[in-house]
Formats: sequence, structure tokens, C-alpha cells
Amino acid sequence: MSDYRLSDEELASINHTFEGQWHGNYKTPDQVVESPTREEFNNLPEWQQRELFFKYSAGADAGKWDDPKNALPRGTEPERGKWTAKAEEGYEVDPDELRALASSMQYKMQIWKRKLDKVATISVSQADLGNIQGSEEFVGVVNASKAGFQEYIGAIQTAYNGVIERLRATADQYENAHSKTQSTVGGVDPSAGPVPDLS
Repeated sequence: MSDYRLSDEELASINHTFEGQWHGNYKTPDQVVESPTREEFNNLPEWQQRELFFKYSAGADAGKWDDPKNALPRGTEPERGKWTAKAEEGYEVDPDELRALASSMQYKMQIWKRKLDKVATISVSQADLGNIQGSEEFVGVVNASKAGFQEYIGAIQTAYNGVIERLRATADQYENAHSKTQSTVGGVDPSAGPVPDLS
């Protein structure tokens, strides 16, 4: 079972060439991976699974704002230069899409976290370095670097999880607002009184 889960559709979209490696004057053959089955994907080395996962999984283009794959389906293209309190036509929100994005982000974060947590288990001692001169200072540098790295990754994870929570909260708020609007509009009785003169 692979840590890097791709859907059947994503597996079918894979068409990737891993270039061969040079060993002196000899180069290993290129390896082409095209529409692998789940078993074939799971049998690939972890580094290849990881590379394919980040290239072909949902959200792989999330960092490229101008990629056509990131264009949301809209009935009307909004006018980008106009910003007011009133939402313009073309800004539709799909709560399910927001939740799917949040779930995808959380899944990827869990994979990254498992890999990064392994850094915390690495320990280097003077004995590992044969107690040579300078080994004590080197161990100090390694431990300080590891502590700084863990602190930095912790800050990134906190921020990332904050984005995930905001996406889910936004989806809930849009659904609640939509439900209340429908309920209010549905509760209006047009025959209950005189129609006001709005001219």
C-alpha cells in the first residue's frame, strides 16, 4: 500500500519519463511510466511515487494561478478591476469544492508530516563521528539545525492547517447563508398585504 494515493483517473493521466542516470560513461535507460495500474504504481520506488503524486494529483497546479486547469467554471467572467461590497456576476461559490480542496490539502500535509517527523528522530553523537577532534562542535551544529528546522516546519504546518480550517469554515458559512436566504424568500407571502409603491 502506497502513502501516495492517486485516483483511477489520475493514474490513467500519468505519462512521465524518468531519465536514466549516468554512472561514469554508462547511462541507465530512460524509464517511461504511462497509465500504470494501482499495483504497478505501488511497486515503483518511493521517490518515483512521490514525484508522480505531486505532478499528477488533484491540486498539482494550485501554485500556477494562470494555468487553465485552475479556471473555475463560471457563467459570467467577472470584471477583475472592479471591487465593491456587492458580489459581481461570475463569482459562484461551491462549498463542496472548497471542502474537497481542504481534504486534499490535509491529506498531503499528513504525508509531508510523516516524512518530516523522521528528521526529529535523527541523532548524531560524537561516537558516531569516532570522537575525532571537532566532533563535539559538529554535533552541536547538527542539533541546533534540527531544532531550528522543526520550529520552522511547525510554523508552516500551523499556517497550512489554518488555511484548511478557513476553507471548511467558508464552505459552512456559504451553505448557511444560502439556506437562510432560501428560507426567508420561501417564507414571503406576496398576498399578505398591499404591494408597496417603489417608484
